Amino acid sequence: MSGVTGRMLANHAESLMERPAVRGFAATYGTPFYHKGVLTALMPGCFTACLALSTSVQFQLEHDDKTVFGSTRSGLTFEDTADGLAFQFPIPKTQHGAILLSMVASGDRPDISVSADILESTNREFQGHEVRVVTKATLLEISACRDGAIGESHVRLVDLAEAPSLRQELESGVVAFMGRHNERMTKSKAMTARLASMLDQAEAATPRGRLVYTVDGHRVAPD
Repeated sequence: MSGVTGRMLANHAESLMERPAVRGFAATYGTPFYHKGVLTALMPGCFTACLALSTSVQFQLEHDDKTVFGSTRSGLTFEDTADGLAFQFPIPKTQHGAILLSMVASGDRPDISVSADILESTNREFQGHEVRVVTKATLLEISACRDGAIGESHVRLVDLAEAPSLRQELESGVVAFMGRHNERMTKSKAMTARLASMLDQAEAATPRGRLVYTVDGHRVAPD
């Protein structure tokens, strides 16, 4: 397995799941994102034709074709909705499966990214921006990743032995809710990382590399 070995389970509870699986939105529809520098949005129905062909779609790590967890030939399934393309994948009892379980359980790979060939699209103006609207595409693979381009795309761990079905979660709004929650968490982590970087840069720019503050928040010049 390329670049990823020796991962341990994040929590013993995950290892006790009877039928562990991952599910979420592989892509949400009508959500603008940048693809090769072009503002793009996938529209409902854009994957309908390719999904009907039952061609193999892989589940990878960070779009690395050397790190494949499985495919539609080994349990990966999709539910196409008006909100987005939902997916589910039963985790195999293999080393690859254990790594996927660990990554999702620990929050190391909270997002999903899709790889697709765009077949039909038009350009439309949206809030003053030109957006490439994709109406037909061929889905090639989906990937667990750290930072997916499409907002609210996400992956989470469930136990199929006790969890509601994916369709039930879609109908009740659970999948959409988890997508919004993941987006908020992702943005919060990104903001925290930016603030930490800014503080590090400010600290490095001061003499002796130290910033000292009074209890009321005023900065004190270092000695």
